[in-house]
Amino acid sequence: MKYNLLLLKKVSDVQEELLINSYSNIFSNLCEIGLQKEYDLDSIYKRYMGFVYSNINKSDSHFAIELESILPLFSYLQHSQGGRGIFIEKLFSLLNKDVSRDFRLRYFPLIFLDFEKYRKTKLFDKVHNSYDKSKLWGWEGTKKDDVVFDLCKYGRNKIIFCDLKNRVDSGGTSARRESIGKIQNVLKLLNESKRLFVNKENNLKYSLLNYLAENYISELRISFGILYNVDSSPGTQIGDKNQGFLGESKKQMSYIFDYLSIHDVFSNVKFDEHNLKLYATFSRDNINLNIQISCDYGNDIINLFMDGESKIKTLYDFENKINLYDDIWLCLKINIKERELLIKYNENLIQIFTNYFLTKSKLELSSYLDKIFKHSHEFFNLIYLDNKTKIDKLFRDNMGQEYIYDVMLIAYIYCYIK
Repeated sequence: MKYNLLLLKKVSDVQEELLINSYSNIFSNLCEIGLQKEYDLDSIYKRYMGFVYSNINKSDSHFAIELESILPLFSYLQHSQGGRGIFIEKLFSLLNKDVSRDFRLRYFPLIFLDFEKYRKTKLFDKVHNSYDKSKLWGWEGTKKDDVVFDLCKYGRNKIIFCDLKNRVDSGGTSARRESIGKIQNVLKLLNESKRLFVNKENNLKYSLLNYLAENYISELRISFGILYNVDSSPGTQIGDKNQGFLGESKKQMSYIFDYLSIHDVFSNVKFDEHNLKLYATFSRDNINLNIQISCDYGNDIINLFMDGESKIKTLYDFENKINLYDDIWLCLKINIKERELLIKYNENLIQIFTNYFLTKSKLELSSYLDKIFKHSHEFFNLIYLDNKTKIDKLFRDNMGQEYIYDVMLIAYIYCYIK
């Protein structure tokens, strides 16, 4: 079978550059689990679930082996998303040059001075270059004042922030309190006129409102966003309600409505409870700032952060911009089987091939790849002759030649990226 393997490719576009480190990390960790028999779930978890191998083995040995081989691998995948959330944020930024990920209020000078440069530092996880002009600006706020949002969209006279969750059940009610709490912190900074930014040249200090006005921002929109329902369909209020979390969002939004309503600096306050949107105008020192706060779901988030030129109008369009590779699923498939062998015989094929490849230089490894893809029996025999007894014992499970070379390929990649 011909595979499309990112980890063996020469990186050719930005998306591959964004994916390759995460893929390498996930691949290596899956192989580590396949190589080590003691890599397992903790004892309390296993006893709580009744998954103790020796206990199951008395009644259903085959299922016990399956369970021991599969659970550690899927436990890793479940608890480590492999940078998926950050990749989603980066994909937004990649597909729309007006969008950046990982925004903090203290970064405003970098945003306004050179947004494209800022966007690229966050896209490629590079340390901020010292922008000459940004050195003129200091931050006088506290850690709490330095509110963080996952996405930022910067356009003429308008800026949009979003705290983004992957599914309606991500973080439960606490996620809503935390995210919508960030929105309230921004509103408090506006209301309290706290000086956050200082121009080091003239020592002038700016509140958030003054600094936004200084940079011609007249519209501020802040969103709490949820991409998916639990069934992987685009997120909706109904999906949120079915999981029991919509009520918390409404409650938190009502708190913000109450806050806006009792302070005179906020006018034209409106709460569209059905669509979970709040509107207000903040006015002080002859400066007006139009504010919109919302809970957004699925396709609405796409419309909020994608422009017309991208032709991305739905979450489905957005998903289809992600290229597909075979590295992870193939690695998972092989290591499930290899853990079965490890539990049965205390050794497996991936150990044998890995031990062989780890003794070779990068140059030697490079020369082996074509032989593996071509299922070279001559090359396989080089390894087989030194490990005949072990391989023959493991071969009792009636594995075909295709499987043998897939294991060899996985072991090769693991050693190559190690």
